[in-house]
Amino acid sequence: MTNNKNFTYIPFSNIKKQYSELRQELLDITDEIYKSGEVIDGEYTKKLEAMLAERCHRLFCVTFNSNSMALLLTHLAFFILKNNGQEKNKIAIASLGDRYILNSVLMSGNQPCYVDVDKSGCLDTTQIVPNSVTFVVATNKFGNMVDFDLLEHINIMFQEKPFIIIEDASESFGSKYNDKPSGSFGIASILCFDKSSILPNYGTGGAVLTNNYNLYRTLKSFRENGGEDTDRYGVEARLSEVDCAQLTIKLNYFDAWRERRQKIAEYYNKNISNKILRPPLTEGVQSCFSSYPLLVYASRPEFKKILMGDGIEVNNLCNELLHTLESNQTLTFSGGVDLYNTTKFSKEGILLPIYPELTDVEVEYIVEKVNAAVEKLKLSAV
Repeated sequence: MTNNKNFTYIPFSNIKKQYSELRQELLDITDEIYKSGEVIDGEYTKKLEAMLAERCHRLFCVTFNSNSMALLLTHLAFFILKNNGQEKNKIAIASLGDRYILNSVLMSGNQPCYVDVDKSGCLDTTQIVPNSVTFVVATNKFGNMVDFDLLEHINIMFQEKPFIIIEDASESFGSKYNDKPSGSFGIASILCFDKSSILPNYGTGGAVLTNNYNLYRTLKSFRENGGEDTDRYGVEARLSEVDCAQLTIKLNYFDAWRERRQKIAEYYNKNISNKILRPPLTEGVQSCFSSYPLLVYASRPEFKKILMGDGIEVNNLCNELLHTLESNQTLTFSGGVDLYNTTKFSKEGILLPIYPELTDVEVEYIVEKVNAAVEKLKLSAV
């Protein structure tokens, strides 16, 4: 890496720079679609779904206009397929998560059951009390992944009736666990294409991956106002043909982008001071590093203020805990109510910029200023 600073501000994410590099390809394909008049459910929708399914070793893929809609309709599908909507499913979710996870559970008529995260920030599978839940939303964080072998072991060994696993791969598309790609675990996996995700759209977007034909068919009809099933309700939740086409272009660059993120993470790992904590990766995980977390003990506001003053935008790892939101009517926990790791991440966690458009100079500058802030605040790993 070199050392020739020629910038004044490093944003947390930079979709504008990505667009400038792909602009002509994106404009050309957009013009092609608008000229054709086929702006929804065309060949690029089919192509994107096939590409995603192949990458994630799945038989089926259904794209949606957001990942929150993808997860909500998945819950609704199981609410109907599993018990005809006669009783609520109790669904285990990590409290350290985005609001769409809780909303999808509540809006589908189900009941959330809150679980702590482990030291890596992913759902702590050891905290799931046997026979207490019917579903588990296994949320991967920062590119890291849940210990799926342990989760399956618990499911087989200790459950009288196995729970159903839904993998939330919104932050882990491109990662692998024991050489299996994220997006291939559980009965269904959820992907996200929001602007700050590892495969960003210019707006929102999401997808569900599955090998279950009944689920696939139900989701297809749900997203198209019921589709051809006149006895089934639905919503209009399709991703536009332009969005799908642009994402197919980006998938051609995806492997290079992931390798660049991994290179930046490797540099961070080697050069950021050991006086500041980094959550460990789950054993067997090859991370895509959708984000890069640090834990700043007792000094997060001051640490952020210093970096922002140096022109580096950093984000809080978590701004709210799901179990504290007013939308909860009742609170149910699995494995205890203290949620120790969840609280620690929410109070101490920050995220550094880690996107492929960062230059070597910018990466070096971030490390330099992070280390300077560590020394200024006299931080130590706790």
